[in-house]
Amino acid sequence: TSTTSTTSSTSTTPKTTTSTTTPKACVVVDIDFRGNDIGYLGNIGSWEDCNCECKKKAGCSHFTWHAYSSGQCFLKNLWNPVYKKGDFSASVDCYNECSTPKTCVEVDMDFPGHDIGFLQKIGSWEDCDCECKKKSGCTFFTWRTDGNCYLKNGRNPRYKKNHFSASVDCSNKC
Repeated sequence: TSTTSTTSSTSTTPKTTTSTTTPKACVVVDIDFRGNDIGYLGNIGSWEDCNCECKKKAGCSHFTWHAYSSGQCFLKNLWNPVYKKGDFSASVDCYNECSTPKTCVEVDMDFPGHDIGFLQKIGSWEDCDCECKKKSGCTFFTWRTDGNCYLKNGRNPRYKKNHFSASVDCSNKC
């Protein structure tokens, strides 16, 4: 293929989605693929769901999911990585389980505030969900890998390493 150009440009960003420099690694955290938007969706529950939406959109090769602002999903046709706290970005081929049921727990996600209960030494996020089901008014929970379980009556998602959050009906364990 020939790549002759008759115009001058200061940008070195590839202008094709088949570039061999396109990152093939899976999701990158705290990176926004700035610009190149070809679609937008709000209230998307996870980066995996955003990836699945990208697969549905013709021309979508990358995406950025804003965990901190009500699950905003930006569909992209190019990648232009810049640091942005709380963003999750990847190429469309990062996640391949769109047609199969996924777990509803949000990994590395905290739901700060709205606490109505606190338990220690809870063995898993599924066990934390069971505790939430027992507590009147509990609609969400956050479980940390240190065993702390926070029962909640509201959701305010924020990226937080080693946190697992979901709605009360996420697990079928109990």
